[in-house]
Amino acid sequence: MYLDEYLEALKNEISIDESFYSMWEERPDSFGFLPRPMVWIGANKNRKALLNFLGRLLKSLWLGGGGILFFLFKFLKFLFLVSLASKKLNIVRGYSEYAIAFSARALDIIVPPITSHRPTIWITFPWCKPKRIVGDVYCVTTILSVVDVFKVLVLAIRSVYGVNRLGYREWVLQTYSAFEWFVARLAIRKLGGGSIIIAEHFDRWAVLAGFAAEQFKRLDLHQMKKSTTLTLVQHGILRSASEGGSSKLAFRIPSQIRSVDCLYVYDQESADIFINEVVQAEEKPPKVIIRPPQIKLVKLDEDKPRILFVGHSLCERFHLNLYLALKRCDVSAVFYYKPHPLIPCSDAIRYAGWKVIDGRTEFPAADLLISYPSTLVTEYRICGVSSIVHGLNADENEVETVVRDVVKALVLVKH
Repeated sequence: MYLDEYLEALKNEISIDESFYSMWEERPDSFGFLPRPMVWIGANKNRKALLNFLGRLLKSLWLGGGGILFFLFKFLKFLFLVSLASKKLNIVRGYSEYAIAFSARALDIIVPPITSHRPTIWITFPWCKPKRIVGDVYCVTTILSVVDVFKVLVLAIRSVYGVNRLGYREWVLQTYSAFEWFVARLAIRKLGGGSIIIAEHFDRWAVLAGFAAEQFKRLDLHQMKKSTTLTLVQHGILRSASEGGSSKLAFRIPSQIRSVDCLYVYDQESADIFINEVVQAEEKPPKVIIRPPQIKLVKLDEDKPRILFVGHSLCERFHLNLYLALKRCDVSAVFYYKPHPLIPCSDAIRYAGWKVIDGRTEFPAADLLISYPSTLVTEYRICGVSSIVHGLNADENEVETVVRDVVKALVLVKH
């Protein structure tokens, strides 16, 4: 059962990766079907031959036993953590509401009033250690047993060869995520139901939570147990990040998220996308609560107009060329660059000459944003800051046009 669920989750991951390859007018086979192109393709598009060779080599090694060795290493490491942790399953199951920290971003988003007045705990993972968190926290190592870890190993190894059933043999490297996925799936299974809150949209973690909620609800029908609900909290903009930013997803969701009871979304447009494209249709549609994103701006002592570049690995070359063009035009401004919170920027970006703003919760006051269709565009607009928005696939031919737009926008800025 769990293997089938993971393979369903992989369908979404593959669809997302295919969309990023397509955005760059490339085919996955040209890069050896390497996963997660959104992280690396922007800076490595010209290394197609090398990456194609690397991808195909890794795939051969993975199928030839490399995948098993990879999971054995993770197994030994995780087994050590589980054997050291004191078991708290009975305590954990006494709660009625669980916030799942699949990513560090969830810690910034799942806050009151999303969490209720009821006792709430965070379920965390060794690969996502919270630096700061309010409330009771339990790592999955305190929930899982040694036997569970052996089960995870078996399932992870089976997933390497299970992708053949999907007809996705070429995408076998996607199974790099299998061990962590099965750790999370077996741990959440042990919660026994209750109110589950996540900050994922449609990736493998969201699919996992949907399957878990569906399983709990089936048990609720047969046993007198606490009622299960699944709440999904929006963490970023949904509409297409390509040129024009249409009001829909840039890719198809093969495995829609099951058993969603409540959606916290930025606006009605986001709600429509979730209901029509992301969430599986149920007899009772999910409750929708509109909650615009909010940030606190930090005022830095500057006497010039402030321009903030909202970064992403796919836009690095475009942003760097644009920044250099603005400097050549003697644009009088202070330039900031904020990297994507989950994808570190390259050294070329970090040392280009602008002020790099790190940290998920640090947002400088600015007079103008230059950004792809990002959540920050909405958040800064609420604060009265206008934006120049470009596609994730913007290229050098657009630099001159954006420079003119920046110059026009700065005329309206008073300092």
